[in-house]
Amino acid sequence: MTGTDWLPPGQDTDNTAVGYMAAGGILPEAGADDADGDAADESTGALTDNSDVVPWGNPSGGAYSTVGDLQRFADALLDNKLLGPEMTRSVISGKVPMSNGEAEVAYGFTDGTFNGVRIVGHGAGAPGLGAAIDIYPDRRYVVVVLANYDGALDPVRDRTQDILTG
Repeated sequence: MTGTDWLPPGQDTDNTAVGYMAAGGILPEAGADDADGDAADESTGALTDNSDVVPWGNPSGGAYSTVGDLQRFADALLDNKLLGPEMTRSVISGKVPMSNGEAEVAYGFTDGTFNGVRIVGHGAGAPGLGAAIDIYPDRRYVVVVLANYDGALDPVRDRTQDILTG
């Protein structure tokens, strides 16, 4: 995992994406730009750079990663290269029901089913940023979604769940 790290505030990496958050609290339609091709201003309810709000890394503890690194992590977890089989099962198996009743919390993971298919994962975000990893242990699928603007993560995650469980 060479593209994953946590840097303290003020230290940047060359590969960190800029996050864009809703200006004025209203999300624009996907791809809405002003006449110059930049994210439109607050009066249109479009997006603005999040660097004044989220000064480094994230979601949400300040870390950054890549799709490839998160894929390798999930593969190593499923292949019991990080932990033995019994400990892996324990780490990803839900223990405490979530308040929405849709899943259980494990050790850093959620464990639930969608359309009868088990999905273990984790998601987090900050203004203008989002990340999610969904692991389908019984099907050996791993889906990683990284987003750099408000409102982009959930539609992609929801659509992949529909495709992979439908």
